[in-house]
Amino acid sequence: MKNRLTAFLITTLFAVLLVFSATVPALAQQGPGIQGGPRERIQEKQVLYREVTISSANITGTSAGQLSHANGYVLVAAPGARKAIEFISAVVILDYATAAYGGAGNVSVNYAAGGAALSGVVSAANSIGAAADKLAVLLPVVPTNNQLATNTGLNLASSIAFTQPGTAAGVVRVKIAYRVHTHGL
Repeated sequence: MKNRLTAFLITTLFAVLLVFSATVPALAQQGPGIQGGPRERIQEKQVLYREVTISSANITGTSAGQLSHANGYVLVAAPGARKAIEFISAVVILDYATAAYGGAGNVSVNYAAGGAALSGVVSAANSIGAAADKLAVLLPVVPTNNQLATNTGLNLASSIAFTQPGTAAGVVRVKIAYRVHTHGL
């Protein structure tokens, strides 16, 4: 009787493992390309983190994609069709070197392409324009009508361009937390 029970348990366990090993790789293959797949459902519940370093040239540069351009510096790229980014927070770290950046205004996280501000602001003197290392947190404000923008990235923007006094060499690191929602619209 004991041998039959042992054989039954081993056979059952083997069958379960066989089914499990065939199912898990198939589930792992499902992802963002399959709407509603297990990976997609899990990712929407996760807070995503990204760290971006902005060089001295990109702090004062006024070309598209640079911080002193009207649209700012890209922190998170647009997530794709039928998706929206929920901004959670950002930490702006100035690693000061040699001299302070001139000019400049308030710094905030905005929707890409000159979109609305998603965070409160920090002054240049308390962030990127400071004459010492600085650490500032940017927290979300309620977007207009509580709306999220579809397929739109997040940028760090300054209300006035930063200028190079000639010797400023500091870099900025931004640590941003966000979620990506698939809405299917």
